[in-house]
Amino acid sequence: MIILVLLFVAAHATAGVLPYPGVVATGEFKTADGRRCSLAMWAGSAIDPRLLADPERQELTSLLKEIEQRWEGGDVRNVQGPLLVRYLQFGQPPSRKGFAPLAGRVVTYQQLRVACGDDVVRSGFVLFPHAAGYALVAYHPLTGAHFVLVDYTPKPKEVVEDAMAFLETYRGELEQATSEEELPRAVRDALAQFTKKGHQRLEKGRIRLTDVNGLYLPGCPGQCPPGTVADAWSRLAPEDRRAFGPLLGLLSRTGANPGEIGGALFLYGTEDAWPEELGDNPVGLVEGQVLTRLTPGPLPRTFTRPDAAVARELFGREDWEPPQLDGPLKEVIKAMGRAIR
Repeated sequence: MIILVLLFVAAHATAGVLPYPGVVATGEFKTADGRRCSLAMWAGSAIDPRLLADPERQELTSLLKEIEQRWEGGDVRNVQGPLLVRYLQFGQPPSRKGFAPLAGRVVTYQQLRVACGDDVVRSGFVLFPHAAGYALVAYHPLTGAHFVLVDYTPKPKEVVEDAMAFLETYRGELEQATSEEELPRAVRDALAQFTKKGHQRLEKGRIRLTDVNGLYLPGCPGQCPPGTVADAWSRLAPEDRRAFGPLLGLLSRTGANPGEIGGALFLYGTEDAWPEELGDNPVGLVEGQVLTRLTPGPLPRTFTRPDAAVARELFGREDWEPPQLDGPLKEVIKAMGRAIR
């Protein structure tokens, strides 16, 4: 069994502000063999400028400059709060109330440090907007071993344009409804056709890959021969399997139960992090999750950098920068790798 308790920890300013807002959390869980593991996480959200209209991109650039100039030392209520709200509104504009399935324009990034005794690993996990997929990069500092897992669809410009056209056509109905069931029949039918067409496009050019410390497995997860991942896993050194196991098992559990761990703050993952061919999940069934917020106030996220002690514990260094997430997939994975080393 696993009991995961995520606790927010306070963050204090150092030089400069973060390029996009995040929050720090800590917790602990148990593995199936009884090991007690600690978890530290930074969860951030970045706006993908490619999903913004030209005026919005210009406005976002201007806002980020304003945040750089005014955030540090600014009053929470009158300066930092309004700046954060303005930033978050780019992810889901305030005019899109109610049922708005096309509003999300946020790339979610979570960086984890999992320690089970002397076994410590760091990882980054990205969820791309518009159901474009995810990327996981993990690193074992003691040996230098790495693990990469990707299931991603490049987002052609036509998909975004089609989404915006659909939204404009049915904006009134979408904004009035709080669920798909409340939409008029004609709109539901149009939404079903649009969703079907979107799924077809999403499958074109889909990238699936697993990299187990240099063993490159194209088509994994899901489209490679059975046993491929298990064979690559068996080639890892025992200390690497022991270190990576709890992290991957935890992310697999959270992927199977999205939103159940955390409460106000989710811990994201994917079931593919621990496929069945690897045997029993090293982390037991998830239950009894509790999230306790320790940092009071209306700001769930902040551009303020974690203080030096938190940065050393979570990131391994004080000068950590969250990765840029709006470039080509290859560059995003490279940036994630740099962030966890």
